[in-house]
Amino acid sequence: MPSLWYGTTCAWRQRVLLSLWRNALLLIIGILHFLLWEGDVLTVYAVASAVLIALRKLRNQALISVGVFVFALSVPCALLAQYVADATGSPLHGLWTQGETPNDGFIDLSSCGAISCARWG
Repeated sequence: MPSLWYGTTCAWRQRVLLSLWRNALLLIIGILHFLLWEGDVLTVYAVASAVLIALRKLRNQALISVGVFVFALSVPCALLAQYVADATGSPLHGLWTQGETPNDGFIDLSSCGAISCARWG
């Protein structure tokens, strides 16, 4: 019986196509679920898996370089998102403002003597 890790090129191609098919279904389910709930992560998983499948044959040094580049790109993207949010007045406006803390109805437990006062109305 052939191993899962070793096989012909045709077997590898079938595994990749099967994985892409599953991720396409995950993307469709994620898009439909996004219509119900805005915080859905399924679409992110589907897109990320397609990128990872595309990068699977790169050498280790290239993968490290891609990882460092994507990590370094996250800071300018976050700053750009904050700039756009500030300029358009979207609900993200002020989310990352220095010194501002969000208040979702929770109080600081350190100023309270009991856990029962963790939520106030």
